[in-house]
Amino acid sequence: MGHLLTLLFCSTPGYGIQLHSNGVRVLQDIGVYERLLPRATKCRSIVLRAYDTDRVMHKQDLSELESKYGAPVLTVHRAHLRECLYEAAVTAGAQIQMGTDIAASSIDMVNGLVTPCETGEDGGSSYDIEADLFIGADGIGSAVRAAMIGRETDINPHGQVVNRMAVDKSAVQAIPSLRQFVDESGICLWMGPSGHVVLYTLHGTMYIAYVQPWSSSLQDAFFGPQKVGLADLALALQGWDPRLHTLIGLSPDGNCERRMLFEPPSHEISWVNDENKFCIVGDAAHPILPYLSQGAAQGLESISVLSYLLGKAKSSDDFPKCLSLYQHIRKERVGHVSRASRKSGRLWQSADGAVRQERDQELLSSEAPTVGHPNLLADPFFQCWLWEFDARNAVDKVWQADK
Repeated sequence: MGHLLTLLFCSTPGYGIQLHSNGVRVLQDIGVYERLLPRATKCRSIVLRAYDTDRVMHKQDLSELESKYGAPVLTVHRAHLRECLYEAAVTAGAQIQMGTDIAASSIDMVNGLVTPCETGEDGGSSYDIEADLFIGADGIGSAVRAAMIGRETDINPHGQVVNRMAVDKSAVQAIPSLRQFVDESGICLWMGPSGHVVLYTLHGTMYIAYVQPWSSSLQDAFFGPQKVGLADLALALQGWDPRLHTLIGLSPDGNCERRMLFEPPSHEISWVNDENKFCIVGDAAHPILPYLSQGAAQGLESISVLSYLLGKAKSSDDFPKCLSLYQHIRKERVGHVSRASRKSGRLWQSADGAVRQERDQELLSSEAPTVGHPNLLADPFFQCWLWEFDARNAVDKVWQADK
């Protein structure tokens, strides 16, 4: 069955992201990989460092991933990924409606009707859209999810914030003590008490993200980005590798962007409404804390699974089966990834003391990583389970079993 696809698109800004092999494979499947590759950077390694001594605790070679899993690990800017997906959708014949804004109150769950508002300089104009199925990929503040559960999702601060900035690669390369970060062309992570710093390269820019502890009280919550001066960041990083202070000092405007991390909504929430007219994917359904860099990859996996399922539908009468199997395939896996991400965060952010010593001892071991390794991405069993996922095979397996 062929489907007529209309995309209601409202772009949002963003920084760079990591895309692991499981997410990159989806882009290969839909023909976007070759279009994206010139704008992306292949990562050669993941290097874990001690926050205070700068000692390399573990280096994971990523050079063989492409032959092992069929796809590399990439860093890419969100805007470039969206642009390539947009171009592919247009080429495939999708109708695109730009600049649309949708509120939960404008969604008719029972009848499958949405009344978006087109924004512009002269205000907005409303119109109705009817469809056999609406797919809400509208992010962590999803209006579709709010309409499905009849309320806004509970807001619970995670107790951490992430500070992001971008610095010019040539400025980093000009400083001898920093040059190795350019030459490594990988992902560098400093593991600190209750926080960590990630550094990676994307063409002419190097991106820095510092996750630090914060109040978990709702009274102290803030929404959207905040500009923060470098003095605040330097104070929070007292006692950390001096080269980090040199790096953040290269910020072109003397500021970074701070965002609060929130607890993901319960996975008990249904991703499909009772009438099978609406479903949610990606961060709208399953936002994941950033400690495994799997948010984008899991979103791509989910929409790929849903796409293959809908491709098997002979008519819209098969949509309920497709949506039921979509949740069956995705909920358990995403739940495992979400829990693993939390575990990874706890391991990276171990406080000084016995737990950190045990972690570091295992990281420094000359033995090959095995099950339970502190770097989960180097654990051969978890790595294989995470990065070998194939949406088409997963769908074929459950579709046959459900006949």
